[in-house]
Amino acid sequence: MRHLLLGLGLLRHPKLRRFVLIPLLINSLLLGSTLWWAMTSLFSYLESLLPAWLAWAQWLILPVVFIGFSLFIFQVFGLVANLIAAPFNNLLSERAEHLLRPEGVEISTNQQSVFKRAFSDVQKEFQKLRYFLLRAAPLIILFFIPGLNLIASLLWFVFSAWMLSLEYLDYPLSNHDRNFQQSRVWVKQNRGICWRFGFSASLLSLIPVLNFLLMPAAVVAATAIYSEVTSDQRFAD
Repeated sequence: MRHLLLGLGLLRHPKLRRFVLIPLLINSLLLGSTLWWAMTSLFSYLESLLPAWLAWAQWLILPVVFIGFSLFIFQVFGLVANLIAAPFNNLLSERAEHLLRPEGVEISTNQQSVFKRAFSDVQKEFQKLRYFLLRAAPLIILFFIPGLNLIASLLWFVFSAWMLSLEYLDYPLSNHDRNFQQSRVWVKQNRGICWRFGFSASLLSLIPVLNFLLMPAAVVAATAIYSEVTSDQRFAD
């Protein structure tokens, strides 16, 4: 959460502001339309979810399902938003790392190189989307099985934290020539701080207004985490 608060605070920095605008606009448009659709259909689903014999537990069960459903919505459409915004997020991460640690990364200035990398970034987002769908399918099925859909909400919270951590840490890792498989290995090797970051991002996604800022703030936060971890590792070596 400390890194996410740092990310939120740096969004207005003059050196980052113009790289924040496009991801923020994409996130706002997609998230706003998604929320409008989700809220119109969610409550009728929740009311029909419980069998009569569990009516007494409605006050306890419905919030759990609501949180799980909300995280599902944010995760799915967050991946779509990241797919569109991937080239801009990588540029934002690059500038954020240069701001936090000037010696850590070289700023891309060659326009042809930037466009070539943008194509590679979009390809990588499709890899993430495939990784997500293969693992999300069993959880989505659980949502439609009475009784088990309560467990699905809790499992989705954990899965969402892992995916958010992997999604956003991949940007600074990609800027250092790590492919998606290498990014997964790096996140697993540093799973403690990565899990905490993922859970914090999941919580932030549930807070109105702040969830619209999640994408750019998480990109900067993940970059700060990568910079700290790699600096500590070099110091230890």
